[in-house]
Amino acid sequence: MNDVAMDENFLEELRQLIGQAGIAEEDKGLWLDALKNATPEVLMSILSYFQEFPDKIAWATELFKRKLDASKKKDANAWNKILSEEEEELAKVMAE
Repeated sequence: MNDVAMDENFLEELRQLIGQAGIAEEDKGLWLDALKNATPEVLMSILSYFQEFPDKIAWATELFKRKLDASKKKDANAWNKILSEEEEELAKVMAE
């Protein structure tokens, strides 16, 4: 399978997972828009995480929205706080 086909497969699997997620339609659209231009590595990483932890999609969505907001505002303190929360949550998940 060539790289383009593989990337499309990752994207299609993500579309399905996001489509089935218990998040708002607006949030589903946010993910799908963001993932259109993502690198294969990013697609694979997010796909793996969502497959392994489907119950964390809503959490990841809120974190993603907060990151977008902090980035738009160029708020380094908010960005660092978000990254710290993300690290803590991922450490908990990996320890389970």
